[in-house]
Amino acid sequence: MTFPYLYQEVDRIYAKTIGRGIRTLCVTSSNPGEGTTSVVCALAQRATAVNLNVLIVDLNLHNPVVSRMIDPNEWGIEQVSITSKAIMQHPDDKPDHPPPPPDWDCAINHMAHEITIAGGPGIKVIPRPCADNNPVRFREHAMLNRMISYWQKHHDCIIFDTSPLCLVNQRNIPAQHIATCCDAAVVVVKSGKTQKHQLKEAMEILHTVEVNLAGTVMNDFANPLLGVELIRQCQKLGKRLPWLSKFLIKRIKKSAFLFADF
Repeated sequence: MTFPYLYQEVDRIYAKTIGRGIRTLCVTSSNPGEGTTSVVCALAQRATAVNLNVLIVDLNLHNPVVSRMIDPNEWGIEQVSITSKAIMQHPDDKPDHPPPPPDWDCAINHMAHEITIAGGPGIKVIPRPCADNNPVRFREHAMLNRMISYWQKHHDCIIFDTSPLCLVNQRNIPAQHIATCCDAAVVVVKSGKTQKHQLKEAMEILHTVEVNLAGTVMNDFANPLLGVELIRQCQKLGKRLPWLSKFLIKRIKKSAFLFADF
């Protein structure tokens, strides 16, 4: 699932995070499938649209959706066009652009890929570490801090897409370890799916390691307001009956009752 970066909801997330000067942000959730990657991509596009140099780092070993976007055949969506280019190696490197720290030279790919979603601004992505690498290396705060310091020399902000907080697996890189090295964290909550005790457990995990929580994002995609769902259905008429689609959408938007949150 992807959604346009021009949504006002994305503006609110941006204003609470990158818009306030946060340069490193960890985006996570309680469980898989709550929309973390969608928030990461939309937020990165929103920041790129105002000429910020943004880097997405995929450290979700459980379900590396961002990394899969690099393969158009696997992603299978026409609106996503993929180009690859190296952004970590600069031909005119000078002392202010030192090479990557040697202790993580083989830990993660230096090659970033630029992806474009639905015609929006291109965003830069570092794919997940290779499966052969030991995830324990990424649980070391000193190493993560060195990686972040290096990336910050070339980018205005870095957004980490991480595994769910409540998902325990020896192959995962725990989201809380990444969050402690970031300026702030955001937790995505899927309406109608995330249970209260799961969200409470996730918050306790972040509180235990004293993470700066910027806020939570409610994902209402599977549980939209009636007006939003009616508009979505009317948009499907756009190709065959554009005049009827526009007329119905205009009438729906005028009804405050359809957008009431009961």
